[in-house]
Amino acid sequence: MTAKPRSIMPIVSKVYCSPSEVVLVVRRRPNVANGGGFVVADCSQRVVFWVDGCGILGRKEELILRDGQGNTLLLIRRKIGVKKEVQQVMASRELYHVEIKAGIDQAFVFGVIAVLDYIYDGSTRC
Repeated sequence: MTAKPRSIMPIVSKVYCSPSEVVLVVRRRPNVANGGGFVVADCSQRVVFWVDGCGILGRKEELILRDGQGNTLLLIRRKIGVKKEVQQVMASRELYHVEIKAGIDQAFVFGVIAVLDYIYDGSTRC
């Protein structure tokens, strides 16, 4: 039996869907030095995405996901408040790897990570 090829599922754009599995590194930027947010790089240390937090934007409850060239991909605004307790904490919140399966929209994945970072008082929050 042959396996079916994985279909591409774009949410933001087909451009951000890789035909193979990708591992990207997320590095947080401190609020004091760089205005918060985080940077996403590939294995060659090339910036693929970054998230500007309110320290850069000057507006609370608003995040921007940008591609490696600085183009805005997502504008994320808080609409309602949901507060949940964290069940499990990573070993390091400053630097971690994200494994994205083939065909999944990487921009959407990091948009969701930005929202979770904000909810759990991460580097995107002021």
